[in-house]
Amino acid sequence: MIKKVNPFIESQKIASKFDEATLKNDVDELNKLILSVEKDLDGKDVFFKAQMYYSLATAIDTVSRLSANDSEKRKESIKKQLYYYRESLKIIKTEEFNEPKYMAHTRSLQASLLTNYGNTLHECGRVISAIEQYKNALGYYPFFPMAMGNLGCCYMQYASLLGYNQEFYRDCLNRHSYLLLNDALESKDSNIYTEGKVYFASQLSNFHVDYREFLSRPIVYDELKIKTKKENEYRQWVLDNNLFLSPLNDLIDKNMSFAKDTIGINRMLTSAEEIVPVAFGMFNQLKQEYISARFLLYESIDVNGKVHFSDFNTNLTETLEYAQFSLRVEKLKIAFKTIYGILDKIAYFLNIYYDLGISERSVNYRSIWRAETNGKKHKNVLNIDENFALASLYWICQDFDETFGKDSNPELERLRKIRNFLEHKYTIVTWFYNDKKPLKEHVEALYISENELYDCTIELFKVVREALICLSLCVNIEEEKKFDELSDETKIVNMTIHKFDDEFKF
Repeated sequence: MIKKVNPFIESQKIASKFDEATLKNDVDELNKLILSVEKDLDGKDVFFKAQMYYSLATAIDTVSRLSANDSEKRKESIKKQLYYYRESLKIIKTEEFNEPKYMAHTRSLQASLLTNYGNTLHECGRVISAIEQYKNALGYYPFFPMAMGNLGCCYMQYASLLGYNQEFYRDCLNRHSYLLLNDALESKDSNIYTEGKVYFASQLSNFHVDYREFLSRPIVYDELKIKTKKENEYRQWVLDNNLFLSPLNDLIDKNMSFAKDTIGINRMLTSAEEIVPVAFGMFNQLKQEYISARFLLYESIDVNGKVHFSDFNTNLTETLEYAQFSLRVEKLKIAFKTIYGILDKIAYFLNIYYDLGISERSVNYRSIWRAETNGKKHKNVLNIDENFALASLYWICQDFDETFGKDSNPELERLRKIRNFLEHKYTIVTWFYNDKKPLKEHVEALYISENELYDCTIELFKVVREALICLSLCVNIEEEKKFDELSDETKIVNMTIHKFDDEFKF
């Protein structure tokens, strides 16, 4: 029998002070505790740091909510919250933190941390990332009521973002929302707060009685026609890694009928002179690059022991570094570089769509959010307060922006460094399949194991997938606004845009 050990004895005393000050809405005491803990973290063990990073994030959120803040101050608060949640997340994934003797005490913190991190992401508009964190919380603590309830709320928000001609996807998301909110409300777990139950009940009441009756019934999904065993294996891999460009791949279920890339631009209002708006073609390109890079990534994991014929007679030098050189490894590197490049192409799309007026040489995922570039004012300025999906794109780009300072996402900072070496320098992909360690970086070269490069590429795909889905939602939201603002006298001629036939994709 494993002896249970509580590793939080020291940190729980301080966490209790945070809780007490929060219950009293005592902003002054919370600020004192924040300053005190920030100074006292050096030299502490991982358990103390994990709980204190979590307490700092929640306290900073509370202080911000209780203070009279404008939107810019709220953004600064969110940046700090994200930083501390992510510092705690790095710790809770370590082997030491997950030793069996501590699990009776650690799983509650892990679930609460992931749930609250998800809540902050949800506030940013990052619904898809929030869903992932709630699902991760349920992985540590199955049936954790706060994770179930917040996941239900998130699915409801996601469904509300789906616009014209998206009824089926909306129903699927709302059904999961309905079931999860009910499960949370019926939970006997002591970890659900009264305020949480009241909020979940209010969210559930948004569903009309007749619609609730519909949502209580199982949904019948269309069967996806898959022609070969190889295609089935590929689609299953994509489905398992949540990499399909479809809202249904964000559901807890892994139904093979979800294994397709369904997102797109629903409809657009345009002048009579522009037959097919350029946005349709631009979005096609972004989707195709993502899908093709995804398949290259899949092919890179096919280690069958056979050398590809293109790798014969290439006259490479043995450098005694356990380096890998092959078509398969190059596919992995190409997948990473291609998918990273989509971020700037999304910025280019937004520059054209919103007519920001940024010069072609200056447009990137950083410049589009500013009011001016190189001293020249933009023609228009993006307003993230008017479009929830656009806000999501803003926060994704902020994570990649090195000027974000210490508050940037440490995982994405790692990806940025890898991309820089892959594109411009010398990257050595090694045979070693070790655990993730600090990147071995020299002036002239970056050493990285194939295992880590694969994991980083999967992480990058998830972020870019989220960005592409949010881009489609962003455009659809803007277009619905345009249709709503039309006067009764405006003449509209409908033109059907047909799907590109699979037969011509040779």
